[in-house]
Amino acid sequence: DDASYTLFQRSFWRQLLALAAPFWFRPIKRDDGSMHAIGLLGVLLVLIFATTGLLVKLNYQQGEFFSALSNKEEDRFWAAVWVYFFIIVVAVPVLALKEYVLQRLGVLWREWMTDHLLKLYFCKRRAFFRLSVGGMEDKVTDGGKSAEPQALDNPDQRIVADVEGFTSAALNFIVVFLGAGMRVFSFGAILYSISVNLAIF
Repeated sequence: DDASYTLFQRSFWRQLLALAAPFWFRPIKRDDGSMHAIGLLGVLLVLIFATTGLLVKLNYQQGEFFSALSNKEEDRFWAAVWVYFFIIVVAVPVLALKEYVLQRLGVLWREWMTDHLLKLYFCKRRAFFRLSVGGMEDKVTDGGKSAEPQALDNPDQRIVADVEGFTSAALNFIVVFLGAGMRVFSFGAILYSISVNLAIF
């Protein structure tokens, strides 16, 4: 199918950048929400770093549990327990805040992209009218042939639904990709500090 796209086609990445880039690389203005979006993106990156740090700390405290139990060190064990619960208390609001920022950023991106695409659809080069004319088909009637435009079922609703899916998937991919990369780097550094050979193999 010539209309299908895969990750290995250059046209796929060109169209992806054409959709995503205008929101992130537009001129920063106070009245269009661009400053708010950039600020939320910065907060989201900080929260991803914080989440990774908390996961590393939790992993370290679990090691403390086993070390204290194996050495029968009661004071060390209870100290590790209290630190572990303190990390959990801190991690819960951090994770909740990260989810809120992610959703809020998605709403801003979705609002902007929906408005942007609707303007292109109705205004730029009369796309709406060109689609209507391009969708003309011949319909046979009793008196001969007459052209009728094919019905475009709720194009505005289609745009809104597609934009919501695109922005949600894109943001989730960014968060998962960055979080996984940071965890690989962090835990790799821990393994390297324990044993160079263990980290390599």
